[in-house]
Amino acid sequence: MKHFYRCLILLLVVHNQVHAEWVPPWEITGRNVDSTLSQGTGMFAVKFIAPNGTMATGLINITLDHCNISQQADANGKVYFAASAGKHVIYFSTYYYEEIKTDTLVVADRERIEITVRFENDNEPRPMKKPVIYVYAQQKTPVHISLDLEYNLLFSYPTYGQGWEFTALPGGTLMVNEKAYNYLFWEGGDAAKAFELRKHNEGYMVKTDTLLHFLENSLTAMGFNSKEQQDFITYWYPQMKKYEVNYVHFVFNTTNRGFPPMKCTPAPQNLYRMSMLWLGTDTSFIVEETFGRESRQIELKPQVFPVIKREGLTIVEWGGAEMRTQTVYLKH
Repeated sequence: MKHFYRCLILLLVVHNQVHAEWVPPWEITGRNVDSTLSQGTGMFAVKFIAPNGTMATGLINITLDHCNISQQADANGKVYFAASAGKHVIYFSTYYYEEIKTDTLVVADRERIEITVRFENDNEPRPMKKPVIYVYAQQKTPVHISLDLEYNLLFSYPTYGQGWEFTALPGGTLMVNEKAYNYLFWEGGDAAKAFELRKHNEGYMVKTDTLLHFLENSLTAMGFNSKEQQDFITYWYPQMKKYEVNYVHFVFNTTNRGFPPMKCTPAPQNLYRMSMLWLGTDTSFIVEETFGRESRQIELKPQVFPVIKREGLTIVEWGGAEMRTQTVYLKH
């Protein structure tokens, strides 16, 4: 019986801890009739709480039924906006915090709905997906490659260990313990954070019906060969085609914070590293540029792609990450 009580107390403690730790990112806190509203209209009164528990009083970006609104929260962390009576899905985001999306909300005629939104920091890790490393040698060459990692790999193939030790053959085949591989694969890390995009006013809005053509043309312009293009497109295209529009931004070489520093012996004559940061949506994108608290929509400029050089020992690496915000910010 004594053991039974101990188990019961332990279960109650764990149960209470689980419920204490989880807080919903948004919740409806009140519904009231507001006779001051016009017929056929409802209103949302939304209070925003920052990750540290204080009121979030900065510029709030709101997407309501594909319409984009930017409002300054008042001293109480609140914004107010009207909507037609009916069903709505709302997105909330700021420059600093991760986007939050509501479920479908039904607002009645002349109804005022009170909502509390709790933001989270927008610095959560985004693992770099399927980074692959191709190695091309003009003659049979023993090679050692290691990555200066600040995190644990989620997976590698062949096994990374203390680095990859292999023989590179002409044509791109890599021999590891008498087994042939087409490339080295690794995945993991804090690869692509939202602030990577905020330093650039370049990129592309790509509709689904032109996505395949866009990827083929972009990779060709960068100098990827047919096999590399096939590997890249067959991995990313099925994930991206689910959306009506994709925002795409490529990051290259030394500017690519998503790839950890690489050490290679012997040193390659040419090293080309590319990652694709992208965001898919079924609604319109907003691309904004911020000056303090003011924002304005801007036009993106097309990127200029560096071209792969294939002379001597050449390493080509690609990867990518899906972003998690509906608004792309370019901060000055």
